[in-house]
Amino acid sequence: VSFASVIDALASQKTANAADKAENLAAKLERMYHQTADEKLKPNITVYTCLVRALKYGGRDTTDLDAVVERVERLGLRPDDKFLDAVDNACQYIQARASPSEFSSLD
Repeated sequence: VSFASVIDALASQKTANAADKAENLAAKLERMYHQTADEKLKPNITVYTCLVRALKYGGRDTTDLDAVVERVERLGLRPDDKFLDAVDNACQYIQARASPSEFSSLD
């Protein structure tokens, strides 16, 4: 089982607790990579795409999404269309949740 698979499963729970667990798991993977410099442990863009999905439903705000984008950049990962779409969708969802009268349902 990959880290991305577990984070994706957490994202499907759509809860704040699952978002926290997904965040902790991604952070653990990053620490293991930095401690060992083992390229097999380097988080890939799929890990962060799944993390964005978890944060979307976890009651987070857009600053948390910005932090994920910064982590991707720091690791030198190349954002793909799935990642960029996930970030855009999560931003729209979070903004709609904050101002429901201004947006239609984006879920």
